[in-house]
Amino acid sequence: MSNGRPNFPAHLRIFPNAPRETQDAWMRDSEQDIAQYGIAGRIWESAFLWAAYIENTTHTFDPPHSWLDAPVTLLELGAGVGTAGLATASYLAHRSACPSEAHHVILTDLPEVESLLRRNVPWTPWAQAHVHVRPLAWGDAGHAEVILQTWTPTHILCSDLIYFPELLAPLLRSLLQITQQAPNATVYLAYKIRSLTKEQPFWTGLSAWFDLTWVQCTPSDPAAPWRPFGTHASHFAYAPPCDETGAPLDDYFLFAAQRKEASLQWTCPDEDALLLQGLYMADGQPIPAPGTDAFEWILLSRSMDNDEL
Repeated sequence: MSNGRPNFPAHLRIFPNAPRETQDAWMRDSEQDIAQYGIAGRIWESAFLWAAYIENTTHTFDPPHSWLDAPVTLLELGAGVGTAGLATASYLAHRSACPSEAHHVILTDLPEVESLLRRNVPWTPWAQAHVHVRPLAWGDAGHAEVILQTWTPTHILCSDLIYFPELLAPLLRSLLQITQQAPNATVYLAYKIRSLTKEQPFWTGLSAWFDLTWVQCTPSDPAAPWRPFGTHASHFAYAPPCDETGAPLDDYFLFAAQRKEASLQWTCPDEDALLLQGLYMADGQPIPAPGTDAFEWILLSRSMDNDEL
């Protein structure tokens, strides 16, 4: 950001988003936290989409919801208040099918946000889900390497991180560095469209290196149709503003991304502009990667589905 403070963009004017009745610290935000931590002190809407997904027992998902099949090591980027990551830790702790092996949840954000995350980690440890707080500024290879020396993520979580154009390339670089060492990790991206023109380059760059899947769901009823997760009020722990049919007034998505095997041999361009154009380097020359229009096809299919309703 131009002021050198990523969490305090110019003309910042935001307010708490969570309901007051919750008892869990990570499900609350406040004007005081926003004043101290900026955008990191607010709970953004996609965190409630993720919380509903991870705790959901009434829907079947595609790709399948398989979080309890094996020990999980979840790395959350830009955790902020910690809502999404700590909801995951709570779910893993209370429904673990691996009693002999604990899960790990690593919450990361800028160093100046560590105190907020540490405050919100429950005082009573969860025996089956160990929560860790570490600094990780996007694009900081040193921060990421320290984490990767201790843990190999099985899952990476990005909840409402795609917004400021200046941060898109650093975020993608962190994802590439982490998955270069953990190529089998699944990256989950909970996303609300805010300014598609500004956000589109991230999806172009991401789709060059990752296969992108739009998470679908259906109620536990064989006759029920499949629909994108995030398209109804029931898909959120706390619903955003919706119309009379329960459809959110804004567009929400949950994606699962897997690193393309071929991309593990590619060289990442030094120039952010090339990275966000979906290019990789070979013999010193930028090469267009296949599949960079995956997000555009998803938007097109969504538009066609809406036209049929």
